[in-house]
Amino acid sequence: MNEKDKKHIMHKVFATISFLISIAYLSYSIIETDSILNNLNTLSIPILIFLISLVIFISSLKSKSGKLYIIISIILILFITFHFLIDKKVILLPEEEKMSSYKNKSYSAFSDWAKANGIEVITEYEYSDEIEKGNIIRTDINEGTFVKDIKKIKVTVSDGPNYDKLLIIPSMLGWNVDDVIKYVDENFLINVTINYEESDSERDII
Repeated sequence: MNEKDKKHIMHKVFATISFLISIAYLSYSIIETDSILNNLNTLSIPILIFLISLVIFISSLKSKSGKLYIIISIILILFITFHFLIDKKVILLPEEEKMSSYKNKSYSAFSDWAKANGIEVITEYEYSDEIEKGNIIRTDINEGTFVKDIKKIKVTVSDGPNYDKLLIIPSMLGWNVDDVIKYVDENFLINVTINYEESDSERDII
């Protein structure tokens, strides 16, 4: 094959390679996607690359020469390789900081984070049986929001269980003592004393 013939097929070779790589990348993206319908936005880039490479491939078959086809094919190959390496986390791009979940985390740590990012914090307290006292119950900013877009944030902090709330105590006659202790712990009861005495009833029964 002479140099002239090589020039006539070189652009076709590059167009074919980029087309095959685009098929492989699209197939990989579809396989890695849990739901195609819910992730069309993620698949839009592989689909677009596939369509471009398809057009270049078909056009190159009809053309006898074309440096433009070679250049575009190389760009496509590099683009696909770059995105594939990003997907595999071989290449890590810098990302803007996003709001993390601070639920049930220390308020002091959150306050330090907000201060470091120049965010105004509005704090309110409420009783909670689930969240430890001094930890965060919720914030009015959703997780995943870019930190640079947050100027002010309202945070609700746990004040611990409300020991003054009214609670209707059920009749515990016939309960096992372990069930009573569990009830006391779950309802944060205080000043509870369990007395034992001899009885004809079954052991450890109220």
